[in-house]
Amino acid sequence: MNDIAQVLKNGAEYIFIAGISYPVFLVSLNRLSVLFSDKINSQENLDKIIDQEVNKLGIKKVRGIFVNNSIGSAKKIDEQAKEEYEYELQIGGGLAKRSVVRHELYHIYRGHCEINVKNNFAGLLEYLVRETQASAYGCFGLKI
Repeated sequence: MNDIAQVLKNGAEYIFIAGISYPVFLVSLNRLSVLFSDKINSQENLDKIIDQEVNKLGIKKVRGIFVNNSIGSAKKIDEQAKEEYEYELQIGGGLAKRSVVRHELYHIYRGHCEINVKNNFAGLLEYLVRETQASAYGCFGLKI
């Protein structure tokens, strides 16, 4: 019985370490890519980068919006508000970088903007998987 308790204790420690290490790694990876990525200075610059990057992924109908606050987000445009675009990508502040555009476009490419994340443990795991995929593409161009 003592051996089983020790195995359970060791397993819990490994899960705890992984649970702390993984988000730290993910945030560090994103911050590193932002640090070494091309800066976006204007709406025109953002439009040019989006045109280049959507061609690599084979997606279309993405409108970029250059804003003053620090943001990097992608969303599906409401059906009633649609014009010629299906998705909207907002970039600004310290996150106005090519790697962030790539990260957010990958969310669109993989269909992450179509899925509602549930507010439970499974939803958290799904979110972490999506962020890992988008981070790998944003940093290294890896499609996973």
